[in-house]
Amino acid sequence: MAMNTKQRKSKTQQIDGRYGSCCRWCKKPLSPSNRTLEHMKPKSMGGKNDLENLRLACRQCNSSRRNNPFPPSYSPCWEDIHELASLFNNPSNKAYESTITTITKVQKFRSVATGVDASIACQ
Repeated sequence: MAMNTKQRKSKTQQIDGRYGSCCRWCKKPLSPSNRTLEHMKPKSMGGKNDLENLRLACRQCNSSRRNNPFPPSYSPCWEDIHELASLFNNPSNKAYESTITTITKVQKFRSVATGVDASIACQ
């Protein structure tokens, strides 16, 4: 269900208080005209308008992300993966599969770039 203006403003203020007024992805400060509500689990995949699923993001990051777990130029850390895993806890979900694919690509890239075997990087 879509949020009305009053609900959107209230949730934006609550999220700003919880997480700050910077973009979730690029960390740049957000002006009111460039601020959007980002659904961590996209609405098209069953994401809700609840506070646990919403973050603030700039228009560019939000639109470039689409239904992917992360924006194209974003390199996720383990905290990001944990945050998304709590929202995508169903392995049959397409977003879950996409998240695992992205994580695997990042691990392989970091392994090649650093010379550290990705399988031992988390130990």
